[in-house]
Amino acid sequence: MSVNISPLGETQVFQPIKLGKNTLDHRVFFPPTTRTRALEDHTPSNLALKYYDERSKFPGTLIITEGTFPFAQGGLYSGVPGIYTEKHVKAWKRIVAKIHENKSFASIQLWNLGRTADPALLKEAGLPFLAPSAIYFDEDSKKAAEAAGNPLRAMTEEEIQHMIYNQYESAAKNALEAGFDYIELHSAHGYLLHEFLEESSNKRTDKYGGSIENRARFVLELVDHMISIVGADRLGIRLSPWATFQGMKSVHGEVHPLTTYSYVVNELEKRAQAGNRLAYISLVEPRVDGINSVEKKDQAGNNDFVKYLWKGTILKAGNYTYDAPKFGQLLEDVSDDRTLVGFSRYFISNPDLVSRLHDGHDLAPYERETFYGRSDFGYNDYPKYGERREDAEAAKKRVPEEIIQAVPLKDTKVFQPIQVGKNVLSNRIFYAASTRTRALEDHTPSDLQLRNYDERTRYPGSLVVTEATFSFPQAGASPGVPGVYTPDHTNGWKKIVDRVHENKSFIAIQLWNLGRLGSPKDLKKAGLPYVAPSAIYENESAREEAEAVNNPLRALTEEEIHDQIYNQYTAAAKNSVAAGFDYLELHAAHGYLLHQFLEDTSNQRTDKYGGSVENRARFVLELIDHLIPIVGAEKLAIRISPWVTMKGMPGIHGDTHPLTTYSYLLHELEKRAQAGNRLAYVSVVEPRVNGAFSLDAKDQTGDNGFVEDIWKGTILKAGNYTYDAPEFRSVVNDVANDRTLVGFSRYYIANPDLVQRLHDGLPLKPYDRSLFYRRDNWGYNTPLGDTKVFAPIQVGKNTLSNRIFMCPTTRLKALDDGTPSNLALQLYDERSKFPGSLLTAEGTYAFEEGLIYPRTPGIFTERHVEAWKKIVDRVHKNKSFISLQLYNAGRVANPLVNKDKKFPFAAASAIYLDEKAKEDAIAAGNPLRELTLDEIDDLINNKFPKAAKNALSAGFDYVEVHAANGYLLNQFIDVVSNKRTDKYGGSIENRARIVLEVIDKLTTEIGADRVGVRISPWSTFQGMSTKGAEIDPLTTYSYFLHELEKRAQKGNRLAYVSIIEPRADGSDTVKSEDQVGDNSFVYDIWKGTVLRAGGYTYDAPAFHRVEADVANDRTLIGFCRYYISNPDLVERLKNGWDLQPYDRPSFYRGDDYRYNTYSFHGEPQRDEEAGKNRKPEPIAIKGWKKHTFPQNFFSANDKNEGFGRPYALQFGIEIL
Repeated sequence: MSVNISPLGETQVFQPIKLGKNTLDHRVFFPPTTRTRALEDHTPSNLALKYYDERSKFPGTLIITEGTFPFAQGGLYSGVPGIYTEKHVKAWKRIVAKIHENKSFASIQLWNLGRTADPALLKEAGLPFLAPSAIYFDEDSKKAAEAAGNPLRAMTEEEIQHMIYNQYESAAKNALEAGFDYIELHSAHGYLLHEFLEESSNKRTDKYGGSIENRARFVLELVDHMISIVGADRLGIRLSPWATFQGMKSVHGEVHPLTTYSYVVNELEKRAQAGNRLAYISLVEPRVDGINSVEKKDQAGNNDFVKYLWKGTILKAGNYTYDAPKFGQLLEDVSDDRTLVGFSRYFISNPDLVSRLHDGHDLAPYERETFYGRSDFGYNDYPKYGERREDAEAAKKRVPEEIIQAVPLKDTKVFQPIQVGKNVLSNRIFYAASTRTRALEDHTPSDLQLRNYDERTRYPGSLVVTEATFSFPQAGASPGVPGVYTPDHTNGWKKIVDRVHENKSFIAIQLWNLGRLGSPKDLKKAGLPYVAPSAIYENESAREEAEAVNNPLRALTEEEIHDQIYNQYTAAAKNSVAAGFDYLELHAAHGYLLHQFLEDTSNQRTDKYGGSVENRARFVLELIDHLIPIVGAEKLAIRISPWVTMKGMPGIHGDTHPLTTYSYLLHELEKRAQAGNRLAYVSVVEPRVNGAFSLDAKDQTGDNGFVEDIWKGTILKAGNYTYDAPEFRSVVNDVANDRTLVGFSRYYIANPDLVQRLHDGLPLKPYDRSLFYRRDNWGYNTPLGDTKVFAPIQVGKNTLSNRIFMCPTTRLKALDDGTPSNLALQLYDERSKFPGSLLTAEGTYAFEEGLIYPRTPGIFTERHVEAWKKIVDRVHKNKSFISLQLYNAGRVANPLVNKDKKFPFAAASAIYLDEKAKEDAIAAGNPLRELTLDEIDDLINNKFPKAAKNALSAGFDYVEVHAANGYLLNQFIDVVSNKRTDKYGGSIENRARIVLEVIDKLTTEIGADRVGVRISPWSTFQGMSTKGAEIDPLTTYSYFLHELEKRAQKGNRLAYVSIIEPRADGSDTVKSEDQVGDNSFVYDIWKGTVLRAGGYTYDAPAFHRVEADVANDRTLIGFCRYYISNPDLVERLKNGWDLQPYDRPSFYRGDDYRYNTYSFHGEPQRDEEAGKNRKPEPIAIKGWKKHTFPQNFFSANDKNEGFGRPYALQFGIEIL
């Protein structure tokens, strides 16, 4: 409801007040209000910019930001801002600048969730769930942690120290960089700092728990350290002594809040008396407890004790409207000339709240239900006094977007051609070398790397430099790093180089030699010595590691140096040329072997390779001189890092200044260039970076201007070129000399289309350093979620959210009468959780004749329909779609089952699958015979249509006609199984007739846009013919598809045609060299939607084929076996998470083992043994018949005489 107020403009509320070193114009402040409008990467958004701008318009106002994560461990709630990345800082800087433009002030509240965090989000980010003690604040939190496999645990002392002296320090410095006037430590409302203070949540027995002094230690130690970083007059702290929010005990605990908080406040006052008075203490009034208002009679205490102990400024907040319009409490509180009063909820709905209080205008009511949205509705759509509120629908359409918009570089020299060696590049951006450990165990480049370089060279004319690559075994043995010293390595690189060249781009290989930075353990394992220019370890840890494995560091002999130059590097260079590389870059930077030779601190040799600058540069120059005639100077390059101090390098702190060393080296290279051997380029690391760390201007120890003065050729420069984004002035300036390219590495990982983004002025996505050195696809290549795989696609009349589907997977989990079971309900429910997905149900008997497997579902009885309806309803509840595959076995049916049910064993022709099938049929007294014309007519006009109508009654979105994999309709199509002489056999037209007539009938009955058909042109499964047979599949299926397309052109386009890829043949995977055809002809004939399935994990986790096949905007890709073992397969593909392996032997069991016992990503492993005890049961269906198979079907006597037993053994069916 609205609040009537009296004008406060002439009261002490609007008298100036000192806060730290700043003077505010009045005594009203905006307390923190979490509103979840940040971007997904926790960057403050454009919505927040407007929000804080409008609420700081009254000059001299103090704005405290919403709770802000100081680091990822602080919590990862969606929509909550952070202050731990460069991007966060830049966005906050824009917001703070806007507040300052309004002549107001900004404080950032640093928020650390502790035990109130979401354990699943932390687990997903690879972070532990931490608190002072492993005490959950409620049972739901415990359950969530256990479900996520991320149980709460107590922080170690080392983690506490790291948090205070590294993580909080970094956040504070970032806040200063963003321009904040104050930093507030959130020690209230049951979050981490509050948890340390309360004995109910802190049961530690070390120095951070136990006594009041110990429980307060974390907070006070943090305050003391923050004072040293930002100054006491810029620091504030928030306390909530009386809150019971989120499991806090307050007055109900063993220690009264007065005891705890009087100690804390007194300690802060002691610091103040010693010259370190905090800017303020912020208090939550007992009139509120979390989100709830507390009546006077229920309030547990008051905050008067703080004023008694603390002589500085106090901020108070909590339901100051309770006595409006007079505001007696507010006026009383500000009368001491050191108190500010805060409004939060009403500041949301009144962006001009301070002006309203000043002038006495009513306060507009807030709407709690819109507080935590992801649009501008209920955030920036509240009007100022006298204005009308904006249309709700318009506000809902505005969602969080980037504040900082990049400047397009397309019209600058960055996008003008430049010559490098003999090649002309289209732009002056390059992908700098970035080690990412995705090679195979034998150091062969992997498919992941193929995809990585492919994606990053799609802007034609671009240059990529590979990750550092081992030139030979001695160069290093680190896992996941590629090599170029075996034929497999060369062939692996050739695939990558060929792809880069297909993209009309260029690629350099960086040849890497670790020297003393190698692993003595890995080298010892490979039978190699641990060598460097001199036996000088990088540090003591390296020495201890080497001695532990008995592989101490030693100096290379001259013979070994010669062998490296004239044999090993030579072989690597020749292999690189054979792979097709455009350039070869020698890695003489970052503290590795060639760099170690250049520096006096790591090279103490007394021979010709050590001592003077000339001698220390000899190895590098001799290597260059030797490689020039082998590869050509115009293909050779070198990388140097004059100013780095990483990996034990001295930078400017050595005996020889970097300018001396590197000016000599560059002068030697220029002399060679003047003599006709100019290298393709010299690559230099900018002083803005030192290894993995970015350096502020004040910490940079030199600049690379001298390089241009000496070296007159092309220069590649890399190192934090995003520091002045989005304008990128440094990029534009550096390329202006027409011989410089600028490199990106970390941002190139997160932005495979980085060149295009810079061209168009699109924002760069942030990278995640924690994912750099994994061994899977996560954080490396574009997850499929950012590709067309996750673009919507129309199938029939429905629009799917993605282009993945679950293909039919026979798993024998129905009841004995073919009714789908509770196990199937769970399976389809879980696999449809990703909204907008398509599932194709397992092959389902359209009618009783032609049964083959027990426990396979049907759709020919009311019970079947009722059970399927419950499954379909669950899929639809998940906002997904489902198709039912209609299935009939024909000649591969079980003759005994058909005999028992008084059905003939019939097919297109009386041609047995094999001799064994013939023996079984004769033994069952039910020999195979040809279907009569009347029976065919009954199938077409009665049985299939009835099944389709039943499917619609159950709610299915589509019905799929199964004409693949050697079953009945496939048997009619294939000449080897159809020798009829009537209108359903002989010619191609006749053999395809039954399938087309079934489709035509179903089109009439349920509509073409609900019908699909599955075919397998290249399959030899169950006796089908293929390429080279009497009639080639191409001939048969091109006719069939043409007939479907003719119908489509007349207005009856099927929902889809589903095809099985030649990579799969029944249950077998087919090697590429054994595949007999391809399905490209389908697209030439059929212009509708195509579903493709079969072996799509063959190039996982890169999934090139998946992405390529969906590119035409009418293809979906199917997974079946991996969909069983990954109930959240679509989510996994979207995010690049690993797929769990499936277990083929468990496919056809009669229980839930490895059916519904596979877990979701991040979920604890489900109990597989319990799955063995779960059998198929009815889905609340009455009247199902338990036994419908003959009693001797599965008899298990020693002679194996049960007719069904051979089938069970053949298909791996468990006999219960």
